[in-house]
Amino acid sequence: CKKLFWEIVKDNDLMHIFSEHSFSKDLYELLNKNQMLLIKEEIETLQKIIDIGPQDEKEDRDPKHLDYWKLRWYSALRNISPFKDNYEKLSLSQNLTNEHYENLGEVIVRSGSVSPFSVEELLQKGNEEIVKFIHSFKPKDRWEDPTIDGLSNALSSAVQNEPQNFSEEIELYKDVPYIYAYHISNGFREAWKNKKSFNWENVLNFYKSYISDEKFSSGQLRLENDGWGATPDWVIGSVGNLLTEGMQSDSNAFDLSLLPIAKDILKIIVPKLKPVDDFKQTNMDYPTYSLNSTAGKTLRTLLDYSLRRARNLKAEDNLPKWEQEIKDLFEETFEKGIIDGFILTGWYFQQFYFLDKDWITNKVKEYYKLEDKEWLAFLSGFAFSNPPFNKEIFQLFYPHYERAIKNDVSIKGFYDHGIIRHIVAFYFWGFEDLEKEGLFSMLINKGNHTNILELINFVWRQQGYLRSLNRGEVKNFETIIFNLWNFLASRYENAKGEEEQKVLAGLSNLVVFVPELNDAYTNLVLKSSGITDKHFHSHYLIENLIKLKDRGESNETAKHVGVILNSIQFAPYFSSIDNKHIIDLVVFLYENRQKQIADEFCNKMAKQGHEFLIEIHNKYKE
Repeated sequence: CKKLFWEIVKDNDLMHIFSEHSFSKDLYELLNKNQMLLIKEEIETLQKIIDIGPQDEKEDRDPKHLDYWKLRWYSALRNISPFKDNYEKLSLSQNLTNEHYENLGEVIVRSGSVSPFSVEELLQKGNEEIVKFIHSFKPKDRWEDPTIDGLSNALSSAVQNEPQNFSEEIELYKDVPYIYAYHISNGFREAWKNKKSFNWENVLNFYKSYISDEKFSSGQLRLENDGWGATPDWVIGSVGNLLTEGMQSDSNAFDLSLLPIAKDILKIIVPKLKPVDDFKQTNMDYPTYSLNSTAGKTLRTLLDYSLRRARNLKAEDNLPKWEQEIKDLFEETFEKGIIDGFILTGWYFQQFYFLDKDWITNKVKEYYKLEDKEWLAFLSGFAFSNPPFNKEIFQLFYPHYERAIKNDVSIKGFYDHGIIRHIVAFYFWGFEDLEKEGLFSMLINKGNHTNILELINFVWRQQGYLRSLNRGEVKNFETIIFNLWNFLASRYENAKGEEEQKVLAGLSNLVVFVPELNDAYTNLVLKSSGITDKHFHSHYLIENLIKLKDRGESNETAKHVGVILNSIQFAPYFSSIDNKHIIDLVVFLYENRQKQIADEFCNKMAKQGHEFLIEIHNKYKE
């Protein structure tokens, strides 16, 4: 094929195979392996092609690229003249060797972006030098080279390590692009979180000036090649988080004298907030959206500022807890249709109640008639928070709970069981019962089996609540659990469809609250345990029987354990993780005068192909 190759190349590479990137790896190998076989004419042809340079269609190419291209072919031919001398000179000037080209094409794994300087190197430089480099840094377009993203991240870490050094000269960074201002703010936030002090006054005044500048609002500080497309919103959200970190806890807060500067910043950024075009496109629930949105971060900062100020007011100041000016800023977001305002009034109801009881109470009443879009945002925020803390607040929110149940809102979709968690709390606290018409009975009568199963699943996981009660309260709690269990077991006793059977099977998990087994509790368990165990509740039931076998009079308890254990409809295949517990229960039966039912259970399991009880059965045969 030698003649064919030189016919293709001729004297000026008409087919541009030296310029086509997809050929470069193979062509390099071809030349490198055969360089010692080249004759004078072939060497001259190659030299001419290299002198011509790349012949693709790109114009105004960086001269450095031309040297990089030439060095590739000099590297391939480095063992012969005249390429050897050219290779050595260009390799020295480009700081690259033949190994670079020979390793191209290998898979390289890299985590994160590359910075032109390490964090340690940045800390050794002065702020003026860093700023000068930021403005002059023009990253290459090769992925393995240092990037703006890498540099800004390294700068954030440097600020986090030595915040005082950066805060003293922070004004030098006044014109840095958004991506750097964002990461610098994040660095100060992490530093404060880690109890590292810095000049808060300088930092606050810097960001007040930065976001007030025309360059900030007009988009002049944006970099197309920063890797992320950072915008003013990035900086606003980050500054909001920084302020929150400095005001949320009185034990780790900047000085009260600096609150007016924080207020000025909020007065600048809150009016800039805009509503999201289509919340559904974010594919997030409302609380998660608000935690990540610019408006959510900013309004949470507005609340933190208000709470910090209110907590530290003196009686002699004779000032309202919540400034009208700040309250008006919050109100503006409702007029704009920014859903974060609705989310936060639900989520932080108790905090707003502390600031202005009348204002938040009136808001909750106004929301009775909100359109679904805003109302769902409010309710989702509220479902994320704790249930109302007294009957008065319970009554205030009652219409919202009622609307959620009647409209069959997807209650399960809310975080941590949402509205279900609230309604269960009201039942536990005695605000609701099964005798009267109320939210609890309304939820059950609605007949949404998914929501009812969610309620059961939430209830049986409240062992921690049981442990928090005193002896008298425990007895009362056991009664309300028994009543609920009995009520739902009767309601679903003749379960037919798949969804109804899931509810009935799920009720068996309430055995976790049984103080000791008796006829009443055993009958309730039997209503659920006879269902085929395709819903995998037998595991929890067996675990709880292990706990219950040591409570009460042994022979009496064994009688109930035997009946329950023998009623479980194990699936043909079940996890062997339960084998040890089952063996322990069977031994307990044999040891406490329940040989007949123990034999019956062992035989049943053997017929189903589960042979792990044969040895125990044989041991107690006589």
